[in-house]
Amino acid sequence: MHGGRSESEEPPSRLNLPGVRLWPFTRAVLRATAGLDVVVGRVRYRHRGWNGTRADAARDACRALDELEQLIGLVPVVLVGHSMGGRAALSVAGHDLVSGVVGLAPWCPPDEPVAQLGGRGVVLLHGDRDRVTDPRGS
Repeated sequence: MHGGRSESEEPPSRLNLPGVRLWPFTRAVLRATAGLDVVVGRVRYRHRGWNGTRADAARDACRALDELEQLIGLVPVVLVGHSMGGRAALSVAGHDLVSGVVGLAPWCPPDEPVAQLGGRGVVLLHGDRDRVTDPRGS
């Protein structure tokens, strides 16, 4: 799941920079799982922003997980998210399908709930020179 803005009602364009940043990670996962019974997908956000208590990116991620469950059934899912996408992945980690989360420079506000992470594998990767999201939050 790609990053986004704190607040934005705009729909993301088909080719946006936050989405492009994840292409190398997507390709790496596809190479690493070639020949295995693995499905790789992406979440399409309805809005570019988190948008306060609406948490649009998390709502869209939950909707995508529900749709995946309807299509494929109960399968273990590892979510990979960057920045706002990392926040969304961590937020929906309590979904029945989610077994793990990888957050790449995730946006982790200090008051964010974490109980949903119990029993899940969680890996957060964050450079200490990030000027957009606070690495200490990770």
